[in-house]
Amino acid sequence: MVANPQKPRKSSSVSAHHSAANFGQYVYGVYFPNRAAIAETDMPKTETALLQPSRVRATAVMAVLEALSNHSPDEEYLGRTKEPSWEKDQVINDAFKQICSGVERFGEHYL
Repeated sequence: MVANPQKPRKSSSVSAHHSAANFGQYVYGVYFPNRAAIAETDMPKTETALLQPSRVRATAVMAVLEALSNHSPDEEYLGRTKEPSWEKDQVINDAFKQICSGVERFGEHYL
């Protein structure tokens, strides 16, 4: 509940990516046969079933993990790119500058 409804509270928003997915810190999800990432049924009870994983399924999962770990060439970062139409509206331009300074302060403090 807001103490004074006439005065809006300040809120902050942070945009972040999970580093394990976006930066490929765990190559192909560590060692794929050790993970049950593709299990759609109960885990097999005998060791022999674990020694024969599906190559097609493993390749598909590894391809997806590789695609997720790459960055887009036109990647944008919060607070770095301003839309040209924002220049015309002073309120939007001021809000963008405020967000940029907030993101910069956050980065200096936490990163």
